[in-house]
Amino acid sequence: MNRISSNYEENVQWFNDVLGAGRSCDMVCRDLYVGGRRARFWVIDGFGGDAILERMGAFWLSLQPEAVQGLTEMQQFADRYVTFMEVNVSYDRDDIVTSVLMAKACGDGGAVRRGADRRQGVSQPQRGRAAGRQGPPGLS
Repeated sequence: MNRISSNYEENVQWFNDVLGAGRSCDMVCRDLYVGGRRARFWVIDGFGGDAILERMGAFWLSLQPEAVQGLTEMQQFADRYVTFMEVNVSYDRDDIVTSVLMAKACGDGGAVRRGADRRQGVSQPQRGRAAGRQGPPGLS
């Protein structure tokens, strides 16, 4: 297994090189401070679900250092602060790169990836309605 390092800068450099950050306009990365800790996220442009990533980022940016104090494993952070149903924590670099290339977001502040695969379409029909059909008059 090609495990991530305990050195944040080394991990960022490795993922930037392998994913083509700065060389490819399709690979977008963003640096944040989450609870006072550095984090960087990589996502393929157009596959990240901008509204979802924006909402997650706004929430994570609002976390105070006290909120993440005592969290020593990325799984603890994911369990507490990542609301997606399909979230995987991995420390295997190859596994993480594969996930990013499958259009899943990746963050390194400990290597979490979010499995909301944006290739499945832009929106879902409203509950109780088939796509492209309107409900009976007077019902919404």
